[in-house]
Amino acid sequence: MEKIQFNEAESIRLDKYLTANLEITRSKIQALIDSGNVTVNDHSVKASYKLQTGDRICYSLQPTNSQLIPEDIQVPVIYEDNNILIVNKPKGLLTHPTPGERTNTLVNALLYRHQSLSLSYGQERAGIVHRIDRDTSGLLIVAKHNQSHDYIANLLKTRQIKKYYIALIHGCYPHQKASITLPLTQNVSRRKIEVNASGRYARTDFTVIKRFRQFTLVRLQIFTGRTHQIRVHMAHIGYPVAGDRVYGKQDEFQEGQLLHAHQLSFVLQDHTEISNFYAPIPDYFKKILINLPI
Repeated sequence: MEKIQFNEAESIRLDKYLTANLEITRSKIQALIDSGNVTVNDHSVKASYKLQTGDRICYSLQPTNSQLIPEDIQVPVIYEDNNILIVNKPKGLLTHPTPGERTNTLVNALLYRHQSLSLSYGQERAGIVHRIDRDTSGLLIVAKHNQSHDYIANLLKTRQIKKYYIALIHGCYPHQKASITLPLTQNVSRRKIEVNASGRYARTDFTVIKRFRQFTLVRLQIFTGRTHQIRVHMAHIGYPVAGDRVYGKQDEFQEGQLLHAHQLSFVLQDHTEISNFYAPIPDYFKKILINLPI
């Protein structure tokens, strides 16, 4: 069974919410609910059930091929011990399978090379504690067993893991640093995240690294891990991430959004001091920076 926690401020029908988030037809979602393959807070409910903040949704899509296929996909490992891996996810690689894509994901790669992975969220998300977007490259923590999964999940929940990103943004940002504190919510009908007063608290700080003629290279720290947080915050203040075709501009960068998860800082399990982990900016990103006019 897969698990989702509903954390939106506004109530929404169960079938409508799952249709938007799982990207499969509403009729199939309704059939899954009617057959008992969807529960909310461990109880069977109707498709019309109105979700409330904190509701726990469990579902099974019963795919034709329920077992994921391990795949020989090269994913650099930055750090490894008995509890976790820290990998440098390449741009273009999904973190875990979706109903429509069950191959070429980080989970498929992990299953090929690692015998021990946490199964707190089932095989579909083996080892996965947190995610970054398909077109965002960089650092992800992978749990090797359920105890380490719980440890990392608690650090994330209590904001004890510092997460830093590098991004190229449109425009020449005039100040050296800034802090964006704007609540975010999901617009289900548009399948986008947006700034909304009724949304959840989200904070993004950033510092300018270098200014170009039409762009600015920045280092960002996110204090909350909301979906698409950096992309939505930067677009909202008028400096969207370069290459972001959802929230930004239809610009000349064919490589996709220029956003990289650069650094993680936290206390490892069974350790007492903070450890810092880094992933260098990818070569395609560096090449773009070299060729930008100043």
